[in-house]
Amino acid sequence: MGLIYYRKATISDAQILKDIAKRVISTNYTSFLGIEVTTDFIESGMSDKEIDDGLTNCVLMIVNGQITGFVITNGDVLHLIMIDVPMQNAGYGSALLAHIEEELFSQFNKIQLQTFQENVHTVQFYLKNGWRITGQEIAPELDKIMLQFEKTQNACE
Repeated sequence: MGLIYYRKATISDAQILKDIAKRVISTNYTSFLGIEVTTDFIESGMSDKEIDDGLTNCVLMIVNGQITGFVITNGDVLHLIMIDVPMQNAGYGSALLAHIEEELFSQFNKIQLQTFQENVHTVQFYLKNGWRITGQEIAPELDKIMLQFEKTQNACE
């Protein structure tokens, strides 16, 4: 892994983050949501809106001077975490997750997130990083099961 640092996102980072999000969604979500749903989500502007809405709560991962990934939080909820496609499966996701967990645990004893049950790679990623499944619900607009995860502060000690 290269030289890594983290910083808060600024408005000038928005387009880079939107581009990363589109690449990640197109590459990783099509297998369980289908090409039509992922394309519609991106083309509708909802992908860009997620970035615009979360920019003030966004932390960037910068590797060798390039934005490689980002995480958006909402209170004690890890709302979105993405590592750019060419950098996936190289440990950057775990590094970014550990960084944001440390930040969140400075404020909260328990943190949480959701992901699609069918997103098997991501489910395994969270389990490998010490998260536990605490529930599930149906995302009615997609008719897909969303798994709820949580991690408590003493789980990472």
